[in-house]
Order: sequence, then structure tokens, then C-alpha cells
Amino acid sequence: MRYAVGCVLPYTVKSPTTMILNLEPMRGEQQRVRSERFTVTPSVDSEPHEARETGNFYRRLVLQPGDYEIRYEGEIELTP
Repeated sequence: MRYAVGCVLPYTVKSPTTMILNLEPMRGEQQRVRSERFTVTPSVDSEPHEARETGNFYRRLVLQPGDYEIRYEGEIELTP
């Protein structure tokens, strides 16, 4: 089975902020990410990290004051 997943998160940052996000689907034997896109507007670099013991995927962002839109879109395939 395939699923389309996604979210859009608007943020207003008042002071310099480090943000850790857990938006992306875990990876594992029965769950495969077929395609995905992660964007931050305005553009900001992110540091990806995968917790190998759980398959969870995190992103670290350092944001300066301002308005941001964080978006994730993905296509996930599940197998029994």
C-alpha cells in the first residue's frame, strides 16, 4: 500500500532558536520512503539525523527572528 503524507507548519520566531523536528516517517523493513521533499521558506539549512535504533528521522534547524513555513511531503510504501 502507498500513502501520501505531508504537513505545512507556519512559525513566527521571536529570538534565535534551535528547533528539532520529527516530521518525516520512520524507515524500516515494512515501511519505505519512495519519495520525499522537505523545505523551509525562507531557505534555511537543516542537519538530518537518523536514530538507528528506532528508524526515526530528525532535522535540526537554527532559525533567526522572522516568519517561516516548514513543509514536508512524502510517498510511503508499506509492506506486510
